Order: sequence, then C-alpha cells, then structure tokens
Amino acid sequence: MLNGRKWKSLIFLFLLLSPALFASTPGPISTCQTLDTAGTYTLTADITGRSTTCFTVTAVNVVLDGQGHDVNGTGAASSYGVYSTVSGTTVKNIKINEFYYAIYFYYADNGRIQNVSADIASGSSAISLKDANYIQIINSTGSSNSQQGINLLSSSNNNITGSTGTSNTSSGIFLTFSSNNSIINSNGSARISPGIGLSSSSNNNIINLMGISNTGLGISLSSSSNNSIINSTGTSNTSYGIYLTSSSNNSIINSTGTSTYPAIYLISNSNYNQIINSTGTSTISAGIVVHSSSNNSIINSTFTSTSSAGILITTRSNNTIIRNTTINASTYGIYIPSSDSTNNSIFHNYLYRASTYIYNLGGASNTFNTTAGGTAQGNYYDNILTKEIYDYSPADNYGDIGGDYPYSLSGGYYDWGPIGARYNSGEAVEIISGCQALANFPDVRDKIFYLNADPNSGGTCFNVTGENITLDCQGHTITNTGETTPGASAVYSNGTNTTIRNCIISGFYYGAHFHGANYSTIRDNTFYKNTNSGYAIYFNNLTSSNNITGNNIYSNGTAFYSNYSGNSNASFHTIKSNTIRATGYGMHTSMFFDSNVSYNNFTANESSALYISSAHDTGSIITHDVFSNNKITSYSAKLL
Repeated sequence: MLNGRKWKSLIFLFLLLSPALFASTPGPISTCQTLDTAGTYTLTADITGRSTTCFTVTAVNVVLDGQGHDVNGTGAASSYGVYSTVSGTTVKNIKINEFYYAIYFYYADNGRIQNVSADIASGSSAISLKDANYIQIINSTGSSNSQQGINLLSSSNNNITGSTGTSNTSSGIFLTFSSNNSIINSNGSARISPGIGLSSSSNNNIINLMGISNTGLGISLSSSSNNSIINSTGTSNTSYGIYLTSSSNNSIINSTGTSTYPAIYLISNSNYNQIINSTGTSTISAGIVVHSSSNNSIINSTFTSTSSAGILITTRSNNTIIRNTTINASTYGIYIPSSDSTNNSIFHNYLYRASTYIYNLGGASNTFNTTAGGTAQGNYYDNILTKEIYDYSPADNYGDIGGDYPYSLSGGYYDWGPIGARYNSGEAVEIISGCQALANFPDVRDKIFYLNADPNSGGTCFNVTGENITLDCQGHTITNTGETTPGASAVYSNGTNTTIRNCIISGFYYGAHFHGANYSTIRDNTFYKNTNSGYAIYFNNLTSSNNITGNNIYSNGTAFYSNYSGNSNASFHTIKSNTIRATGYGMHTSMFFDSNVSYNNFTANESSALYISSAHDTGSIITHDVFSNNKITSYSAKLL
C-alpha cells in the first residue's frame, strides 16, 4: 500500500511528464486537434461531421497546410474551423465549411490566411479578425449566409489581397474600429448590406476593389476618416454606389459609383473629402449628391444621369469646389435647390444635354467663375455656339462680349467667362434666322451675322445701320414674297465696310443696295429672279472703293448699276470673276473712274453687256473679260 509520500511523488511525476505525452507533433495529420507545438502541420485527409472546434492553435509560429482538403462542421454554435489566439499562425490551402466561424483570429498577430475557402451557411462570419494585427489574407474567399464574409473588428495594419467576401444578409467585407488596413485587388459582394463597409475605421486603403450589393450600398464609409478609395467600383441596384456618412478627409480617386439611386452620396457632415478622376452614373437619380456636407472637392470627374441631375448640392452644403468635371444630365447639370448651400465654387466644368445647365437657389455667394490674370473663366455649355457670346479679347477661349453675354443661369445668376466662345480677332458674332436691322456693338471693330435659316420678306429684309458689318448667309436664301415691292432690298446699307457673302437672293427690286456704303464687299453670292425693272446690285450716293467678286447673277433687270449722284461716284471699284446674265444690262455705270473690271463672264445679256457712259472711264482697267451671245457689248457708248 502506498503511503502519502509515495502518492505525492507519483502525482508530481505525472504532471511533469503530461505535456510530453499530449503535445501535438508537427507533420502529417488527419484529425482535428490542438496545435500547441510550433511547426508545419499538413492535413492528409478530409474531415467531416465535426460538431466542435476542429483546430485550436495555442503555439506561436504554427502553419496549418490543408493541402486542398475539406474540413466540414455541422454548424454548431461556438464551433470554429480554426481558432487562434497566438501570433504567427498561418492557415493555407484548405476548405472550411459549416462551422459557426470558419477562421477566427483573436489577438493573433502577424499571421497569414492564404488560398483558403471558407463557407458558413448558418453561423457568423466566415473569416474573422478581432484585435488581430498584421495579418495577411491572400487569395482567399469568405462566404457567409448570415454575417460578414470577411470581418475585421478592432484590427489594424492588415492586408486583404486578391480575396473575396460575400454575404446574403450582411456585408461582403466589413471593417469596424479598424485602421491602417489595405484591401487590394479584392471583391465584396452582398445582397442587402454594403459590398464593402467601413465603420469608425480610419487610414485604410481600398485599391482595385469591387463592392457590389443588390439592395444595399456598394462601398460604404460610416464615421470613417482619412481613407483612400482608389481604382475601385461601388455598384448597387437600388441603393448608393459609393456612400459616405459622417466621414471626412477621405479620397475617392479613379473610382466609379453606379446605381439607379445617386451613384455617389455624401451626407451628414462628410466634410473635406476629395473626389478626383472619378465617375458617378445613375439611371434615375443624380450622378453625385452632396447633402449637409461641406468643404469637399470634386475634380476632373464625370457624372451622368439619364433622368435627373448630374450633381446635386443641397441642405447646408457649403464651400464645395467643382472643377474640370464633365456633367451629362437630362434635367439639371448642377442643381443647388436650397438657399442654405452657399460659397460653392463651380468652374472649368463641361455641361452637356441638360435642360437647365445650372440651377442655383443658394445665392450670389455661389460662383461660376474663377479668375486668372483678371480674366473671368467659367464653364462650358454645349449650346454655347448658339449664343451671341464671343471671345473678343484676349484670345483665351472664354466669352467676354455679345448680346447674350454674360451667360445667363437660372435664378438670375451669370457665368462671366463661358468656355468655348468663338474667337474672331476683334469680331463679334451673332447667329440670326430672320430679317432685321444689322447693327454693331460699341468698341467692336467688326461684327459678323451668320444666317441659319431662309427668311422671307415683303419689303427690305436686312438694313445695315452700322459700320464694319458682315452678313454671311451660309448658303441660305433670302426671298421677297412680294417680288414687285417698289424699293425693297434684300440688303440695304449706308455703312462703311459692309460685306455680303454666301447669300442666295431672289425676287427683290434691289438685291444689294449700297447707299454710300464705301469700302464694302459683295462676294460669292447668287442673285436670281429679281424683277425685270430692278437691280441685282445697285450703288448710289457716292458709293466707291467696293469689291464685287465671284458672284453669279442671272435673270435680273440689270445685274450691276452705279448711279451718278455727285463727283467721283463710281470710282476705285473692283469687279472681278463674276458670271453675269441679265434681261437688261449686264453692267451699267454713269460714272466710272480708276476701277478694275476683269475676268468676268458676260453671257446672253438682253441689253448692253457692259455699258459705261462716254467720257467717264478715266483710269479704269477692263481686261480678260468674256463676252458671249450678248445683244450689245458697249464701252464708252461705242461697240467693242
């Protein structure tokens, strides 16, 4: 019989030897066990039907290599596929299914999860880190029916690379109170929650990531600051693509939000964020919404909405800068509907397709220009070429003059330097469609009127009342509906340096009537079917020094007539390269000094082809003209 001393000796020996008797041995394994010795364990067979935790890691620097095998549980509560509380744990090349947690690292730093497939049907998160830092999750998949696919709680300085988290009822990948993590080349997919979600998490990098949710948010930041979302996409079918709430100092760069709702949404004091080189596309709502958030910058980005606003700034959203951004929207390009959204700066943007380009109820503190060297620089509107706004001086592509200048925005506000205005080297330009007086702006050297329609007139159509004016019909036809209206002119001018070009003129008593309009030009026009008793081109009242070149004149009473009404009436004209066929005179002048008539074609004129009153042709040159089938060709009252 053993006495007390011997019993104590046996108990001491047992306690001394027990660790050696029960310690795990690195190498091939085929069953669940506690891994309490450092080293590499290689699984040699599948494990099925495990209702409790399979592998508990208690030694540092343990490697569990599943070699592609499955470890299947029964979904029992509080069961883990792999559970570690120590540093240096590596789990790789394994498939873990139907535990409450597939992999759970708790205060287990400096570990690795690589080439792992974790699938949970009715438990918690598939891959979960709690207070675990410096973990590498590489080329792995975490899928959970009821919680997150991959979940980080109070865990920092971890990397998730080339991995995917999916969930039916929670987020694909979710970080809470976790900072300085990187999620790279990964995907998060969810059905009703964010594809990728950050809550109270800062200084994280999300790079080359896809966040997708059916009815939840694509990428979500809540109370999370100083994060970067780079080259990533947030997509939602019925919620927001990229969503920030109470989140500040974040950067969204080269990223895309897509949704039927607002593609990108900033709300609830999400301040000092930067959205750069990014895209927001929505089918039924705004491309981006800034709501109750201030001091944000939207730069070099593109926002598109097929049925709403491109950019919406509302409800105490102040000091927003929007520049170098393209906006393509069907209703409002930029929409500021609230009076408490102020001090926003909007310039160097390109707005397309919107029925209202900018709608501003935020007051005059919202500005639509910046200045450089004292020059206003604004935005581009795709209807700028239909406006009477021109780049006069300096030549900088910003409009600064014209009848429609400054560019009018809704609410009585203006863009003082719209982009894309035509530069005309001192010319102003106006687009016209009907008959009117043609006048010039003060201090403008030249003005061009471009005709974009075919006007009809019962009397005089265009009355030129200023100097240095050009009418360019761009091939359009000016027609007199009365045809025999006495004295009616297609173009009447008494202004110096009038130009008429590229017009088709029909049915007027006077096609072009210059009354003292010296130093003027009539070129590349067609005059036809003007009245038999009228004139295609008519000069009077000391009209001199004009150029008539490249015109086609036919079926008129008289093609060109210069009427004496004082000394030196018809002097210093150039009449060159015209085709003239008239029922009356081809050319009839009563005074003609120091002029040039050359390279014209006078064909089948019913009266004289060229008639100049005798003794009034001093110093003129008439050369290289062609006369054919004319009734009479006369010069100085003599036949040539």
